[in-house]
Amino acid sequence: MYFTSLLSRLTNWLSKNTAITVILVFLYSVFILEMHNPMVNISVWIMNGLSLPIFNKVVGTGCLLGMGVFLTVIVLQIRKDRQFLKQKLVYLFLTLLFIVIHSRVMFEMNIEIIHSIEFSLLAYLLFALSRSVGFAIVFALPVMLLDEWNQYILLYPEYVMYYEFNDIVMDILGSGLALVTLSVFGIYPKCSNKSLWAKPEILFLFGLLTVTALAINSGYLAQYISTQNSNTVFAFNKMQNPDNFWTIHSFTKARYHIMGPVEGITVIVMLCLFYAVWDNLIQDSELKEE
Repeated sequence: MYFTSLLSRLTNWLSKNTAITVILVFLYSVFILEMHNPMVNISVWIMNGLSLPIFNKVVGTGCLLGMGVFLTVIVLQIRKDRQFLKQKLVYLFLTLLFIVIHSRVMFEMNIEIIHSIEFSLLAYLLFALSRSVGFAIVFALPVMLLDEWNQYILLYPEYVMYYEFNDIVMDILGSGLALVTLSVFGIYPKCSNKSLWAKPEILFLFGLLTVTALAINSGYLAQYISTQNSNTVFAFNKMQNPDNFWTIHSFTKARYHIMGPVEGITVIVMLCLFYAVWDNLIQDSELKEE
């Protein structure tokens, strides 16, 4: 298939030209951060022109059509590959299931699916740089965290009342779907002799987790506005009733769940490990062609 060949050549070229890839990672990260507000303004402009219900239906229909095309391509690829590994299907199925559950439980609006697209490209660039799914997702995480901090603190401090772990989870799921899909087209992680727990991405992940836990324990980071003290420099949630499982959005009227800090951090770490395991799993299951 021409697309498969083109994707393979592009990935190999990016892997060999690391300086260019690093520059692209930096520029695209800046693009994500700088374009957040303009993209929101465009979405609001379209929504005002269509009305919220129609806008939601248009985006939802587009998602369903896109998913249909994606599944069709996957099925065709599976039919061509007589040695298709069941591990690929398991990871694809679980990722799609997680995305569906997330959209049904944690979406304020359907347009939030955009998170699964914008960060999948960043993860792809990091994958080409490292040829590791775990590395790509974990080292995309700082940009994901910074993007949510940007809108919470700088862009919409009067509107956004909580740090959106929901969005970060969607970022990771979209990235994971894109990177696991690469293996469907024969683009695999590099072989590595390191155990999972000795890999730089895992050490970085648990270092970040340790620093966050210490900051929360010392009070520098507060889980909720009600738990902050004189040491607090950042509170994850400013809502009046953060313990409620369901929240009704003031504008969209959607009923959705807001992840608390401990819940969000736990899910993020588990998802990062879930996709980091993919590197070792696929290496142990199939001989890769570089």
